[in-house]
Amino acid sequence: MAKNLLFLILLFCINTASAQTKAPVNNGIITLSSGATTGFINLRFINDIVVYHDVVTKKEMAYKLSEVSLIRNDLQEVVYKNPTIIVNEQKLIASKTDSLFKPNYPEGIYKTKEDFINKKPSSNENILPFGIDGGIYLEYPLNNCDFLKEDRTKLKKVFAVSYKGHLYFQLKAVTKNMDEDDRGQNGDFPNSFARVITGGKNYFYMEADIIDVSVQSAPYPGRGITVGVSVYKSPAIKKGFVWDFKNQKFTIFKTCEDFNAFIEPLYPEGKQECKRQEANILAVRKAIEKIK
Repeated sequence: MAKNLLFLILLFCINTASAQTKAPVNNGIITLSSGATTGFINLRFINDIVVYHDVVTKKEMAYKLSEVSLIRNDLQEVVYKNPTIIVNEQKLIASKTDSLFKPNYPEGIYKTKEDFINKKPSSNENILPFGIDGGIYLEYPLNNCDFLKEDRTKLKKVFAVSYKGHLYFQLKAVTKNMDEDDRGQNGDFPNSFARVITGGKNYFYMEADIIDVSVQSAPYPGRGITVGVSVYKSPAIKKGFVWDFKNQKFTIFKTCEDFNAFIEPLYPEGKQECKRQEANILAVRKAIEKIK
């Protein structure tokens, strides 16, 4: 449990000359026994207390070492691990990653579509996956995330990332390299990434929250005026999309009818009844497994 500011003040009033048992760490990642993980700056060990500046909350934090599971520096080197917790944590991480699809792409950042097609990373700078919109560091992959660079800024203007065997496409790159019929679709967080959930020699399949841009700039209901996205925009809907190896572009399944038009010539049994405007995402996944 985090200690308040008063506790921190009292803590630093203690004679720390003999208390500093480990070298300080400039920046890295800390995982608590609760499973919460975040980036830190200026971490110090004082007696059985660890103190650091949280890069997400921007606050000074302090925990007992018994409440800490793992601490890594910015090189991903372990500087502290709690032996009573780490075994269970490793089992948890393994159970969430071992069964996930991993494409065969060299590790690194692919800044352009051409780099990706040629399987030649244009950069191997250190990056870490974080939850979208200021979330915590991810010890295991989620379908959607941000990547932060060493300076804690978001990775932008790239095509794809291969990270620990998992392949991610940046949503802004997806919307720039899609079918003409799919124009007008935007990711809810355009600099975020979508992980390849499944794939084969024909397609890579992903999912993300997608907004219809034509609705974003539509007249505000009852006023007859066009307003900005910050005032009125369509809700983001989770939609499936594929990277088409043959045509070297993305196809977004905007509606159920769009998905049917895509799947019918490839796998007629995958067509949906379209009782709603959006395609049934579970049925989409099953059909993609047949044609990937």
